Amino acid sequence: MKFQFERASTDTDGVWTDFSEGVRFRIARSGNPVFLRASDRLEAPHRNKRGLPSEKAIEIQCRAMAQGILRGWEGVELPDGSPAPFEEELAYKLLLLNTDVREFVFEFATNLENFRRAAIEESAGK
Repeated sequence: MKFQFERASTDTDGVWTDFSEGVRFRIARSGNPVFLRASDRLEAPHRNKRGLPSEKAIEIQCRAMAQGILRGWEGVELPDGSPAPFEEELAYKLLLLNTDVREFVFEFATNLENFRRAAIEESAGK
């Protein structure tokens, strides 16, 4: 069986997936170094405290996901109906305020099969 000995670009760049009609997200793997570093940095101030409140934990998770997992989108609109530009702060707000989106993105990012085919295709193209 062949194994990779280099990190696949899909780990950090992500792969496109459909969320709903006309809305797509580019999602990176949850174990990628950008996400892990962001999580570590954001959690560090809270490590020695007892019981991180749930709201704060969700805020940290969304901020780390916006920095390292959600890598792009298509079809996301602002409240006025105009296209939402992909930027970290809007990604954070989208994840924080939309539980369905947050859960979809995180579940996709943690499922190895979502990245396996893309990694195989990438290594075959080298």
